[in-house]
Amino acid sequence: MVLAAALGGLGLLMWLAANWGDMPRGARFALLQGVVVVMAVGAWRLPRWRAPLGLLALVSTGGLFAFFGMTYQTGADPWQLFALWAALTLPLALAVRSDVVWAPWVLVAMVGVSLWTHAHAGYIWWPRSEQLWAHMAQHALAGALVLCTGSVLARLTGVGLWGRRTALVLWLMLLAPGGSFALWQQDSAALYALAAAITAGLAWWQSRPGSADVFGLSAVMLGANVLLLSATLRVLSGGSRMDWIAIALFTTLIMAAALAGTARWVMSVAAHPSNNKEPA
Repeated sequence: MVLAAALGGLGLLMWLAANWGDMPRGARFALLQGVVVVMAVGAWRLPRWRAPLGLLALVSTGGLFAFFGMTYQTGADPWQLFALWAALTLPLALAVRSDVVWAPWVLVAMVGVSLWTHAHAGYIWWPRSEQLWAHMAQHALAGALVLCTGSVLARLTGVGLWGRRTALVLWLMLLAPGGSFALWQQDSAALYALAAAITAGLAWWQSRPGSADVFGLSAVMLGANVLLLSATLRVLSGGSRMDWIAIALFTTLIMAAALAGTARWVMSVAAHPSNNKEPA
């Protein structure tokens, strides 16, 4: 049902795009608005179909906003579309209380955060020190999303395990590449330090006894290894007399040791008696 809802929503948008020139503007709006309303009412009245119909309503809402922006050329930045999409579908996610809706909702919200950073600080993975405030705001917003979808508020929000994991992985996709590329920019070491500090905090948070998530901890350790690799390459290639073959060999040895060490630590955390049960 979930796969059918996802394919159905995307199929509707693709069909509308394929017949763009053959339909009057009013018919396009009526079709998209009708789908959103029907799917939302169906999710409300049909409990067994609530999750897939909620997903279809979420996808159709995004298509409706995109069509509105293309039709009237509002001049809004792309991040505003995703911010509006996330804000107006938040009640839907809270009502459905399923990761089928929460996971894509988190994706929409995180894309909005990254596009906001791009609008205010250029490319999000090639940061500059003068836009440090924008990257700090980006990680503050991403961290707020991870916190709000965490297990602490799960009883209120209905977010499950995969909703939390999606939020965490998306935040790490902003942290690790951004911090790594910052090392290769002039006067951007503070951004790398910020990414490293947040990653260390996430590693501690994901490894707490009794509430550790091996999936989340493994993702954090992957981000930590990426940051370590970039720092190693930066140190060895900056002012070093070693040739590239020696640098590659030395970096490989360091990363093999780091990967072995982090994997052993993750396994020790998973083997702790308090972490033997899967988080709720």
